[in-house]
Amino acid sequence: MAAQQATAGNLSEVMELLTRDGVAVRRAVDPHCLRFESMFGPEAPMFVRWVSGERLVQVAQNTLLQITQESRLAEVALQLLSINQRLDTLGFVLDSGPGPAHGAIAFRSHLFTDSTGRLDYALLRTLLMFCIKTVERTLPALQAIVGGAPIPPPPPSPEAARLADALRGFID
Repeated sequence: MAAQQATAGNLSEVMELLTRDGVAVRRAVDPHCLRFESMFGPEAPMFVRWVSGERLVQVAQNTLLQITQESRLAEVALQLLSINQRLDTLGFVLDSGPGPAHGAIAFRSHLFTDSTGRLDYALLRTLLMFCIKTVERTLPALQAIVGGAPIPPPPPSPEAARLADALRGFID
C-alpha cells in the first residue's frame, strides 16, 4: 500500500500509485483521464481526470442508469437537482451532450492540487471511496427517478476487489 504522505504531480504518477495499490487502472480515451472498475462493474467505471493547465483533478463514478427518452431529460435533471440539494456534497450530473453517454447519470467531484501542483494521494483515495459510497447510498432514489427496475449489483470481480482493498479504511 502506498504511504500516507504520497503525492502525485501528474496523471502518470496517479496511475502508478493506484497500480501499486493493486488497482487495475488504464488510460481512458481522453489522454488526461484514467479509467478503472469499482464495485459497480465494468459497465459503470470510475474516472480520474487531471485537468490540463489547471490545479484541478476530477473524479467521476458512473452509474448504470441512463435516460433513453429525450422527453424525460429535463424532468430527470430537475429531480437530480433535488437529490443534490439533500447531499452534503452535491455531484450528480446528467450527460446531455451528443454521443453514447447521452442521458447517463454519474457522480462527480474534484480535488485541487497544492501550490506546487502536487495532489495528496490519501485525499484522492478518500474521495474515490466517498464517490462510490454516495452512489451506493443514493442508487435506490436514482432508480426511482429513472423508473426502471432495481439494478442488481454486478458479481464481484477481481478488479473491484483490488480497488476495495486499496481504499479500505478511508470511509467505511
